[in-house]
Amino acid sequence: MRSGFELKPCPFCGEDEEVSSPEGKNYGLFVRRTSGPSHDGGEWEYFDVECNNCGCSLSIGAASRDEAIAAWNRRAGEEKK
Repeated sequence: MRSGFELKPCPFCGEDEEVSSPEGKNYGLFVRRTSGPSHDGGEWEYFDVECNNCGCSLSIGAASRDEAIAAWNRRAGEEKK
């Protein structure tokens, strides 16, 4: 599912293409969803952003895809929105 947000380029290598799957690719930005069963019978999930080109990643465990993208898009010197 695509959000209304676009990923800014990687702050280290400049990669700017978003890919839907990182498998077999050595380029592109990818929003990874990680999930699993919780002890109470439900499921937990979090989202991170990775650059497959240089290996840079943002591992904050965001609660949503949009939250992970917003965190990735923040740059030093910008106010948090």
